Formats: sequence, structure tokens, C-alpha cells
Amino acid sequence: MYLDHYQLKTKPFQITADPKFLWLGEKHKEALATLRYGILDNRGFLLLTGEVGTGKTLLINRLITMLDMDTAVATLPDPDLTSMDFYNILADGLKMNRTFDSKGAFLLHLRDFLHKSYAEHKQVLLIIDESQRLNHRLMEDIRVLSNIELQDRKLINIFFVGQQEFNTILTAPQNRALAQRITVRYHITPLDKKEVGEYVQHRLNVAGTTQKIFNASAIDGIYQFSGGIPRLINILCDHALLTGYARNTKTIDARIIEECAQELRIPIKSSVKGMVATMNTTESKAIANAASRQSGGQVAPPAPADMAEITDAPASTQDGEGEANTTTRSPLWKIFYSCIVIALVLLGGYAITQITSKESPKYDAEDLTPQQYRSTLEKEQALLSQSMENMSATGGAGAEKPSSSAARSVAATPGQSNVAGASGDQTAKDSQAPKNKDKAKDKPTNSVGEIEPLPLMNETIMVHFTINSNEIEDGAYAILNRIANYLVQQPDKVVHVRGYTDASGSAGYNESVSRFRASVVKSYLVGKGAPPENIEIFAMGADNPVASNETAEGRRLNRRVEIDFQTGNETTN
Repeated sequence: MYLDHYQLKTKPFQITADPKFLWLGEKHKEALATLRYGILDNRGFLLLTGEVGTGKTLLINRLITMLDMDTAVATLPDPDLTSMDFYNILADGLKMNRTFDSKGAFLLHLRDFLHKSYAEHKQVLLIIDESQRLNHRLMEDIRVLSNIELQDRKLINIFFVGQQEFNTILTAPQNRALAQRITVRYHITPLDKKEVGEYVQHRLNVAGTTQKIFNASAIDGIYQFSGGIPRLINILCDHALLTGYARNTKTIDARIIEECAQELRIPIKSSVKGMVATMNTTESKAIANAASRQSGGQVAPPAPADMAEITDAPASTQDGEGEANTTTRSPLWKIFYSCIVIALVLLGGYAITQITSKESPKYDAEDLTPQQYRSTLEKEQALLSQSMENMSATGGAGAEKPSSSAARSVAATPGQSNVAGASGDQTAKDSQAPKNKDKAKDKPTNSVGEIEPLPLMNETIMVHFTINSNEIEDGAYAILNRIANYLVQQPDKVVHVRGYTDASGSAGYNESVSRFRASVVKSYLVGKGAPPENIEIFAMGADNPVASNETAEGRRLNRRVEIDFQTGNETTN
């Protein structure tokens, strides 16, 4: 109706989860990086929480598109199911092509499916949306699925997505076994005032206009009434555009926003703090009632379906005065009581997070190899092993020449640059190495093990990456092959692999990306036969930049992995 009036091609503020309108702030980028790392690292149970309307579902859809094609994903949009309904929906999501009549038959078939997926280097992911609707019985069924594992790794990742009430459910004593297994947690908070303005303008740009239809006062009003909740922002902005069209104005101001908020019955200052306080007060009552039941011998927590009925009841008191006394207390006392309970809940959640976060990752270095490299690396490793055996059998003389890419991976020429993609000036510098060392290594380059060690040991090797990428650039494979071959022949050498990023992202996001980049480089070296115990990785984030982050070229140079050699008995700093 109002598209031509504002010169728009499509409605910018629909409440459907349209991926083309996806806007990622710093907190969303950090959430994506953290959760993607947890999935690729096979951390088992993951948890994403957020207020109603903060875009959890849209974020999950984006995360799925970032996973490898070999990842089998099953999504459960409504977990209020019986056990057999849950098993059959999961079987359909994983494309097992059959239904089940018993729990035992399903678990046997799932075990075979997970082992087959592992053998084919495929990951399996179960996403459970609206997790706050889970009951204890189904949570136990889900926990049992994670028991199908190998000795050193999980075979299925289970991703809980829900509102913050799910954290309260996890604090129940019956659910402590599941709560302790959640190793990755992230909570999405509403947008701040600056992000609200960026979010509104982004959606307008996608819809086909660069005009600032909402002025600064309108943005203030949108933030004040929506509290930074994207869904409320969409509803309020869509109604404001319609009102502006009716009044034949192309600029939306604070007055129109306030009128629309009154028509939509949105209370003023429905901000994050107010909504969280209201929600936590309700949660506090639920926890108090659960504690009262436990003291009376009833330790079973209420199912989420019964949560509304219980939270409407007044909290029990220690002196037994009951409901009559609760209604006579002043509002200040209630606020003070709620703050104490909220603090205890947060302290308990922090303790659980600290305990679970110290679990050591259950993976070998071989498991870190990315999907796209695995097949190639296995072939390369087999060729390298065969070449080493031939050399041992002949005493190092007249060894059979490695075939195909194995020969290329171990070939090295004196003076080759140690920086992937280095300039001609750097190459010229390396070529000025002492000639007597070249003569000492004057043997055919196609013989396994003949690598010049000095350039590798005396300089820091750099491998560069493109923005938001974990892909090794093509120019880096030659030097990585030399390093891997050298480590095969020198088992007393230790390599430090440090990942770095530019300074454009948040600290948490940069640390996750830098750790991933270092792991990718280590995976490639291990795939070439290098001993994994001799390769140590470090996540440096945006520390120690080698160039200015103010320019595109400087940021490109800072997105890197540095490799340097240590002695075998040297301790890690």
C-alpha cells in the first residue's frame, strides 16, 4: 500500500524470518562464531537463549547455511511430544526412511546411522527450538542420545534454542546431568540504541531505498517503546510507515512513533531491563515454589506446561505465613527479595558454566582436519609413509621417487621464501643464505627428507587468510609441505602455531576465528604426517598486529597464522 509513497520495492518490516533482511551486529557475529566452533569441534550439547523476538530462529537458519554440505541436520520446532513421536520426527529429519514402534529399535538404528556417518566423515546435528517447552521425561530421552559415542569423540551434536526460562528448568535437581553436559552457552541480548538505528536503516536499504525515512527522534522513540527487541521494532516501524502514508508525509518522527505505540498498546520503556526484571521475578517465584516442594519431600519439578499455573501462585515463605502475609508486604520488600533470588540464580548459572567450560575437548588432532581436506590428506599421508619405508629399506640411498603430489609436497629449493605469497624482495633475501649450507644439502630434491632446515627454523612463517575465512590460501601449501616433511624427520622439534585476526570484530569473535585458523593449519600439517603432539596452537585474536588496521591492506596482513620452531624440551610460554 505504501511502497510507492516511500519508493520501496518490498515491505521492509515484515515479521517473517526472511534471510535477505538478516542484519548481524557484533553480538550476533560473536554468537555465530562461538556456536559454529562448538558444532565443528563436536562439543556435544550447545545452548542459545534470548528474549522473545530477538531473532534466535533467524540466527539458527544462518548458522545452518554456514555448515558443511556433509552435515546432517534435523530440526525439532516444537518439543512438546511423546517419546515415540520425538524418535520418529528425528528419524525423518535425519532421512532414515523408516518409522519405529519401540525405543529400542530406534536406538539400535540410530547407533548404526551415527557410526556410518562418522565413517563417511559426516557430522550429525539435532536442533531443538522452543526448548523451554521440554519436560523432564523428554530431556532424559535426549540426554540418552548423547551416550552413543566413541571413546574419544561425540557422534551427535544437540543444539538447544529457547527462551531464558530454559535456564531455570536446567537448575532443577532432576536435570543436573543434562545441565553439566552443556559445554557451549550463548545468550542474545536486545539491541542498544545505536544498533536499533543501524537495524532500521539496513532493512530500508534492502527494501530499496537509501533515504532516512525515520529521523533521529523517531529512532529514540522506537528504542524506548521496543526495548531493542527486533520483532517489536518491525511491528512498530511497519505501523509507522502506514501512518505516515495516511498523513502524506515521507518522514517519520517521534510523534508518529508514540501514536503507533499507543494504538498497538505497547507500554512505554518496554526496555531490556524492565522485561528481564519482570521475567526474572516470575522465574524467582517458580524457583521458590520448587524449593518449598523439595523441602516437603516432593523433588519433582513442574513440567513447562504447568509453569504458568505455578508462577502465578505466591511464593512460599519460611515463617509459614502464606498468601495473606505476602499480599501485605510493601513493593520495595518484594523487589529486594526478587533481587536476592535473581543473584542466587545467576551465581548458580555462572558456577555451572565455569565447571562445564573446563572440560577438555574430546578430540585428537586428526579429528580437527576440515572436511574439504580430509580425503586429499589421507592419500598424501599414505604416499609419504610408503616413501619413508622405501628410504629406510635402502639405507637412504637410491630411494624410490615419490609419486604425484607426494613428490611435490616434499620438494624444496634453497632460498624459498618462508612467507606464503611473499614478494620477490623477500625471495631475493632468502636466496642470500650462506652457500656452504646449500652445498651440504646438495642432493636431489625429489628424495624424501632432504629439506633445508635453516630458513624454517630461523624465521617466522606466515600463512594469510581472507576476511571471515578459515581457508588456507593456495600460495601457502608449498611452505606447509616443507614444514610437515621437516617435522617428520625431526621428531624433537616443536612448532608453535599462532592464529591472528584483524581488529574489526569483537574480542570473543576474533579469538574464536584465530583459534580456528590455527587449528586448520595444524590439521593440514598432521594430515601430511607431522606428529600432532609436537604442534601447539594459540588463539591470539587481534593482538600483535604487523600492520595498521586502518587500511584494507593492513587488515589483510593481520589476518594470518604464524609458525615458528622451538626445541623439543622447551616449555610453552
